[in-house]
Amino acid sequence: MYIPASTPFLDLESRDSVGYIPKIPSDGTLPFASPPPGVTANRDHPVSNAFRGYIAAGVCLPLIFIFASIRAYAKLRIQRSRTKDDFTFMLATVWTVIYIGLIIAMLKENLFGMHAWDLTLNDLHQDPPVILILILECLYGPFIWLIKLSLFLLYLEIFSPLRYLRILVWVGVAVTALFYFPASIAKIALCAPRGRETYAQAYAASRCGDSKAINVCIGVFNIVSDLYLLVLPIRPTLKLNLPLRRRIGVLFVFTTGLSALNASIAGLVYRIRVNNQIDNTWNIVPVYLVM
Repeated sequence: MYIPASTPFLDLESRDSVGYIPKIPSDGTLPFASPPPGVTANRDHPVSNAFRGYIAAGVCLPLIFIFASIRAYAKLRIQRSRTKDDFTFMLATVWTVIYIGLIIAMLKENLFGMHAWDLTLNDLHQDPPVILILILECLYGPFIWLIKLSLFLLYLEIFSPLRYLRILVWVGVAVTALFYFPASIAKIALCAPRGRETYAQAYAASRCGDSKAINVCIGVFNIVSDLYLLVLPIRPTLKLNLPLRRRIGVLFVFTTGLSALNASIAGLVYRIRVNNQIDNTWNIVPVYLVM
């Protein structure tokens, strides 16, 4: 989430020796943004959509534990074997739980999830929620790469005799790593504090606004990489020496990746919406729900 420099009432033009240093006007209770026509600001009892994050976490966390337990049981008690993708899957599961926990912590700070016109300038200059969102932004690249790495290694384990597929898998691993890690580093470089800036001031600075383009690029790349993961096993699956019905069943398991592709498409839509609307403190919540 980026606080646009064009936001009404927010003065981002004050500079000192370290660059942009946003300063709060003498009356820090001024509204962060003007409400749209027909809407009245309600700063005493603001509406929040943070509950969506709590509901999503309440649904997803039990499912994560259930599926992880089923996989662990199948690997340890039935197959009695471990493969490379088991280690990355375990790390990705732990990382996912931590990531969801950070999102919940961010939403509990009573900033993100509220309408921009229900917030004051003082609200926007709190460090804790901004620190949390910066941590989330920093972790996102390695987090999403680890999930994709688990799938690539799974394909490698299943289709290892196929040389062309092994090459395609390692190309996918390398390309995704070369995109996600630099993207995270670039966002850190743009939005981290410099000199005497606070975290909130750094995140409100105009240079952090340049990360909007990175967010859109990440959204597009998510779609491309998910589509790559979805298409990659189709050909070798159809050539398996199995009855047609079983081949279709195996293929159906792989096509469950359509849910990830749909989430990536929705994520791109919401990223663009956050970039182009003033009410980004409200619109940021759906972005994290579909990550």
